[in-house]
Amino acid sequence: AQQGGAKVVDPDRAVAAALAYLATAGATGDATVGADRTTVQVTVTLNYRTQILTMIGIDTLPVTRTATAVLLTG
Repeated sequence: AQQGGAKVVDPDRAVAAALAYLATAGATGDATVGADRTTVQVTVTLNYRTQILTMIGIDTLPVTRTATAVLLTG
């Protein structure tokens, strides 16, 4: 645990961990740490394999989502 002072996210480690997780999951994306270093925002893009749309030549659709994790202390 970090002793004393403000509890904040290490930007380099947080981004590296998020990108490593995405790579392991077979996804692509981006990760950023907020200016106050208490949030990590991750955007993920996956290619979704369609079921019915393959009949008209659409085999995959890109799906992108963003989520934010907030550092809580206490």
